Amino acid sequence: SPDDVTGFGLMTNESTRGAIVLDNVTDKYFTDAQITFSIRNRTATRVVKFSKTGKPQVYYTFNYAVQIEQVRNGIYNPNIVSDTRDFFTPELKAKFSDKIKGESAKAIQKAKELKLDLFDLYEKFDKYQHKEWQEYLKNLENREDYMDDIEFFMQVNVFDTN
Repeated sequence: SPDDVTGFGLMTNESTRGAIVLDNVTDKYFTDAQITFSIRNRTATRVVKFSKTGKPQVYYTFNYAVQIEQVRNGIYNPNIVSDTRDFFTPELKAKFSDKIKGESAKAIQKAKELKLDLFDLYEKFDKYQHKEWQEYLKNLENREDYMDDIEFFMQVNVFDTN
């Protein structure tokens, strides 16, 4: 589905530009707005590790440099606005971060369901955590189920380019 493709794209460095749309944004500047962000630059890094209990873990860090491109269907509150306004509030950054995490989580779940390693995790673990990875695989009933127990952690950093 289109949502799956969005999540997969967000988790790779294949594309550094694009757009993200947030719906139902309400903060001190907007009420129930749809805000479109233009992605000016994006990086995704990942580190593979094993927990103390032997579970494989992937830590993603996403950095987004974005600009608000369009605001639709929202009620704008002119009483708060001044010449030094900053529409990119902590609430808006949090909503953006939640959107990225949500889309990525859907992609991860879909990859696990389909047993597809679209993120090249087998190769990453084997390269950077070889001994632990081989031990993990040895303890699986079916080696093809290696994605099932991988835990994912995400940090999203958002920067305004306005």
